[in-house]
Amino acid sequence: MRNFNQQSSSQDNKEIRNYVKLMQENRINTIVEMNKYISRNKMWNDFSAIRRENTYQSGFTSIGISKDAYKSICELYQTEDSITTFLIGQKRI
Repeated sequence: MRNFNQQSSSQDNKEIRNYVKLMQENRINTIVEMNKYISRNKMWNDFSAIRRENTYQSGFTSIGISKDAYKSICELYQTEDSITTFLIGQKRI
């Protein structure tokens, strides 16, 4: 894995590494699918530092990860995500 945003807190960094590790172990290729996996398995408490309620330009709201965590995960792991709508708001939950 490559280095990533060193300005993140150590807890954020730990959770980001664990998130990527789970993606690799489960052969999950997108952050969207990983977020669904975490929701299905009730694992969001394991990612409380990077967990956010995200609202998109389309009006869709979902539990996901912070914008900074998203960037770091994309740097660490070659995801297959494609952005189809813009993030307009985040709320720590």
